[in-house]
Amino acid sequence: MNCTPCREQLVGYVEGLLDQAAAGEVASHLETCAACRAEFEEVRRLRERLLRAGEPRRQVSLDDAVMDRIVNHQASEIRRIAMHRFHKVIHSVLAAAAAVAVAALAVGLLMSTSHSGYALAQTLEANRGVRFVHIQADPPGEGLADAWAQFDDEGRLLHLRLEFPKTEDGAKVVVWQKGKAEVWFKDKKTAVVVYESKVLAQLSQTFLDSQQVMERLYAAAEARRATIETMEPAGKGEPVRLTVIWSDRPAIREVYLVDRETKLLQTRESYGKVDGDADGDAYRLLGRCQYLGYNEPIDPAFFTLADLPPDVMRVDQTTQEVGLAKGDMTDNQVAVAVVRQFFEAAGAKDYATAGRMYSGIPAEKVKEILGQADHVQIVSLGEPTPHARPETQFLCVPFEVELETGGAKSIKKGTAYVRPVYNQPDRWAIDGGI
Repeated sequence: MNCTPCREQLVGYVEGLLDQAAAGEVASHLETCAACRAEFEEVRRLRERLLRAGEPRRQVSLDDAVMDRIVNHQASEIRRIAMHRFHKVIHSVLAAAAAVAVAALAVGLLMSTSHSGYALAQTLEANRGVRFVHIQADPPGEGLADAWAQFDDEGRLLHLRLEFPKTEDGAKVVVWQKGKAEVWFKDKKTAVVVYESKVLAQLSQTFLDSQQVMERLYAAAEARRATIETMEPAGKGEPVRLTVIWSDRPAIREVYLVDRETKLLQTRESYGKVDGDADGDAYRLLGRCQYLGYNEPIDPAFFTLADLPPDVMRVDQTTQEVGLAKGDMTDNQVAVAVVRQFFEAAGAKDYATAGRMYSGIPAEKVKEILGQADHVQIVSLGEPTPHARPETQFLCVPFEVELETGGAKSIKKGTAYVRPVYNQPDRWAIDGGI
């Protein structure tokens, strides 16, 4: 296995969707290829953060009723809204684009007489003209339901909108343009803006851009890494059916349905061999996506979140320096320093600085949390320890602070969760626990 097929299967490998043979090939390649290992780590970290986007964290606050309304996550919850053939891909973008259908399918339903004369090049050329597309999961499941994308004349992604009506942390909408992504967590009444110049653009090229999809397929066929078997439509208006058999992924079958007249890609499906099947010819549907709305212009405002409800808290990590620069400090040192600066700023009623230490939440929100205390003073900050789930990247900093409200003093104990700011690895910030 070389780098290209390995990277195409990384999300499926992380999600545990590959069969034993394919997973073994990916694992073997990762042992010898540092570049693919780095890509694998990015995918793994993204999935873990996505799955924890809405995970409740322990809160220690002056006013629990207020704190319950504060979002203790940051934009690290969005990275590679990735997908494995639109199954659990973007299940968390990253979640499933289609629910797994376990009905066994005979391989004969996927394969047909090969027609080497099929004009795949015409399909490739037709998809090069796509500028707008709407993609829909079928069925949507608990992940991505719809995606809209706009491309320029060179095929580069200009705008992107992803909608997740049902995820572990509620409904989400993601929009992307000009290297920035904004995620609206509807149920949490929070929108987070982060730098994102790479991952979503790669996602569009891998799954949303029919031109890129067909170009990779064409290149694979030319290099004999894939065999394409064609079933011509039986009736007028029915699509051409292309079944793709990968030489390095024998347990995977892909089916492409192409409009006979326009040569545009209509549907893309992925099937995996059923483990334990005695005959070895049964497959299950892993995922399906439908390509709709080709070249139907989309209002630019649709790719923004300009008209959010007034009660939505906006956290923009691209217009402020969130957290604290690590510099020459160790991870433990910067984690303690962030917590110290948060409480010192809170004690000085410098809520803007405190907010920057707390993932960039607005100063008025920090004031709501800490404004009732007349005085905040650090009693102690303990040695950081790794979170019980290392994939979160949290360092847990125990703290004791003295609060004085109306002349009455009290001691609050808790644990602040600190980690690198999303896409700004040299800056660290609190992301929960206060």
